[in-house]
Amino acid sequence: MTANSINDGDVFILDMNDKIYMWPGAQCNVNEKVKALEYCNNLRKFERHCKAEIVYPKDEASIGHDFWAALGGKPAQINPPVADSAEPEDDL
Repeated sequence: MTANSINDGDVFILDMNDKIYMWPGAQCNVNEKVKALEYCNNLRKFERHCKAEIVYPKDEASIGHDFWAALGGKPAQINPPVADSAEPEDDL
């Protein structure tokens, strides 16, 4: 769990018990955002009994600081998107 594993093509969820961070990459698609939000809501409702807060680190600098601090600090640059499906390698 490091900041370097984050990329601009996916949505990342960081569960810190009382706060559930949802960080969408700049190039993630709407389906990924919807599924991530659904997951966060279910986590909050069924595992945290509505006592956790879902926060969006991109919305506010102080929240973003806490999110990146939990991951070891914000990298100088966010990694580019990673393809959703990789082509199988030809071993011949």
